[in-house]
Amino acid sequence: MRKTSIALAFAVIMLLVYLIVDNIYAKREVEAVAFELENLIRFTQEPAEVYEPASDTARQFIWSYLGYEGVQGKNGIAERVTKKVADQLALSDKFKRKAACGWT
Repeated sequence: MRKTSIALAFAVIMLLVYLIVDNIYAKREVEAVAFELENLIRFTQEPAEVYEPASDTARQFIWSYLGYEGVQGKNGIAERVTKKVADQLALSDKFKRKAACGWT
């Protein structure tokens, strides 16, 4: 009886030690993931640096694509961009916006 209770107590102590060590590793992992998440949020909230020549080239490409594809192309682009970008591109009145902004 005494050997059984000692073995049972030893097993319980080993289980507790295992759970404590596992908890320490889990806390470290959560802290690491939280740190990475904070960095990701900070990175995505920083304004993106825009390289003007590339921006102009992209605008020209979009307008050329819209001119080539017509309404079908406009719908394809409108589905893939945010509302803010769609408003900036003025996809509904392409030619008025294009002339007003000086995009060619």
